[in-house]
Amino acid sequence: MNQLANWRKSFFAIYWGQSCSLLDSNAVQFSIIWWITVEIGSALALSIASVVGLLPQAIIGLFAGVWIDRFNRKKIIILADGKILILTC
Repeated sequence: MNQLANWRKSFFAIYWGQSCSLLDSNAVQFSIIWWITVEIGSALALSIASVVGLLPQAIIGLFAGVWIDRFNRKKIIILADGKILILTC
C-alpha cells in the first residue's frame, strides 16, 4: 500500500522538474531568437533563427523515444538537464 501512495510523490517531483526545465529552455531559446531579431532587424534573421532553434528538436524527437527506451530514463533525464544547465549558465 505504501508503494501505491509513494508513486505520486516520485511522479510529481519528476513532472515538476521537467516542466521547469522545459520552460527555462524554451525561454532561453525565445530570448536568443528575439535578441537576434532586434539586433539585425530582419524578418529573414527571425526565420533562420527560429528554424535553427526548432529543427533539431523536430528531427531528434522522431528517434529519441526509441533510444531512450533502451537506457535508464532517470540517468538520461539527469544528463540532459545537466547539460542544459551547464550550457545556459
